[in-house]
Amino acid sequence: MEIDAEVKRIVDECYAEVEQLLTEKKELITALAERLLEKESINLPEIIEVIGARPFENSPAIKNYLSEMNERKEKEEAKAEAEKEAAAAVADTEEAESTET
Repeated sequence: MEIDAEVKRIVDECYAEVEQLLTEKKELITALAERLLEKESINLPEIIEVIGARPFENSPAIKNYLSEMNERKEKEEAKAEAEKEAAAAVADTEEAESTET
């Protein structure tokens, strides 16, 4: 019986902690749920964008992953910007050619 009582006490304490945490973080949980409804799936950098950084240090593997994701995002943004500039240059050239004729 003592073991059952101790197990119940531990479970009750954990339940209370989780309930308090969920109540405290309700706005962040709601924001995360809304993002998931918008995009269906998100990656770790997007989760961090919504709920903020972890309250403890990331493992080296997570740090590496986040670094790689950041580099990939920067490359994609640079490529998109270059494509936008190239499209604008083509449009300017076409406009200049059409005004010459």
